[in-house]
Amino acid sequence: MDSRYYKLLRYKIMAAITAFSLIPLLALGSFMYLQFSQSYRERISNSLLRTVENRKAAIGMFLEENVLQLYNMAWTPSFDNMSNQDYLQHVFTVMQAGNKAFIDLGVIERDGRHAAYAGPYDLGNVNYRNQEWFQKVMLKGVYISDVFMGFRNYPHFILAVMRREGNKYWVLRATIDSEIFNALVHNVQTGIRGDAFLVNGKHT
Repeated sequence: MDSRYYKLLRYKIMAAITAFSLIPLLALGSFMYLQFSQSYRERISNSLLRTVENRKAAIGMFLEENVLQLYNMAWTPSFDNMSNQDYLQHVFTVMQAGNKAFIDLGVIERDGRHAAYAGPYDLGNVNYRNQEWFQKVMLKGVYISDVFMGFRNYPHFILAVMRREGNKYWVLRATIDSEIFNALVHNVQTGIRGDAFLVNGKHT
């Protein structure tokens, strides 16, 4: 009886010693793991934030440069020149030689009709009078669209500037190559399972 009692007591003492030895180690290990996990998440989050901010700046610069180029094209010649089909085609050819981002170029009158069009699509007879982007550019003077389908039934986005020339208002509109734009976003993706999404100001 005494032997069993001392044997049980010995087991209890050994268990207590083991527990008091392991509990601090487990607590320390858990604390270090939590600290490492938090530090790792913060490092990854900060890295992603810097990447997104840099890409946002690059996209903003890309849009600003192309709007400025479109703006300069609209304000350099007159409407009579820009509405001449041969002249607009020449401008478009020269423009594409230095900037492959533009897919087409259109000169649009105040009533929404094309005065001239240069590009691969059959849009010469299209009227944009009731299109949201046309109404906004006539109101604001400059417009950068979201991606939309439009008359060509293909995802794209446009840049447009409005010029007032005496009593005449007209719009110079350009379609941007979505592949070039997508490449700017694609570079943000990290790893095999990483995804990158482009959202406008309404969804941020």
